[in-house]
Amino acid sequence: ISSNRVILVASGGVSLEDVIREGEKYFLLPSSSSLTFDQVLPVTRNEVINIEPYKGKEQVHMILAFRTVPVDHPDNFTLDIIAEVLGGGRASILTKELRYQRGLVYGVGASQMGLADAGSWNIRTSASKEKIQEVLDVISVNIKRILNEGLTESEIQFAKDKITKSQRMELQDSSSWVDFHTYPQLLSLKPWTLLDYLEGI
Repeated sequence: ISSNRVILVASGGVSLEDVIREGEKYFLLPSSSSLTFDQVLPVTRNEVINIEPYKGKEQVHMILAFRTVPVDHPDNFTLDIIAEVLGGGRASILTKELRYQRGLVYGVGASQMGLADAGSWNIRTSASKEKIQEVLDVISVNIKRILNEGLTESEIQFAKDKITKSQRMELQDSSSWVDFHTYPQLLSLKPWTLLDYLEGI
């Protein structure tokens, strides 16, 4: 831990002077230069499928993941919207088809996570062993459809509205505001605010 890789955050009825005083009292950190990335992050994964067997279990827990972009890349907004459309809740494409229409899974989710110099977009679910190929087929068909045809205007608008409304619900106290803003502040070379995020969406 060094000065450029830690952020001290406080929320509630506390002054900046109090935070500085307490921080200087308890944290002795070596100084460091700005966080920079002077080369492209290499792909180091040699296996594209990683299986962890649990003997005696008839269920498969699966994450289908793709390497994506850093947290401050503009494509994060697009990837957030695609994740919302595919697996963002009960109204998502995969939940409706995999759970309600076919009864293959209990739940399914999709998300984009931007990190400092890369990111991960994933779909996660679980199913019985004999149904996992059918689940993968449904996921593949829907990803190919989006890749080849794009999202419809109604899918895009629904996702934008849901993301915007969800942010309002999730940011109801000072701690949630701190959590939302701390992550990009620590990882991004150009920190952004809630307004920046909503404008990007």
